[in-house]
Amino acid sequence: MTTIITTTGLALPALLGHQLAAHIDRAGTPFGWGPWSLTEGRSTTFGIDAGCMRIRLVVDRLGSRRAASCGLI
Repeated sequence: MTTIITTTGLALPALLGHQLAAHIDRAGTPFGWGPWSLTEGRSTTFGIDAGCMRIRLVVDRLGSRRAASCGLI
């Protein structure tokens, strides 16, 4: 069974060594319900699942890396 996830988001310019991005994911099958967080390397993601919609805020510590481009995703 294949589930298609549609993502819409916004990545902000880097500021003081951090970059923020906000995403809204929509799927045909439910993600679940409730808040969650995930830390992978230098990135931390905070999210809320509400059935077939997921809202995510991603905080990325850049360190010596370059920032990703900013704009709409």
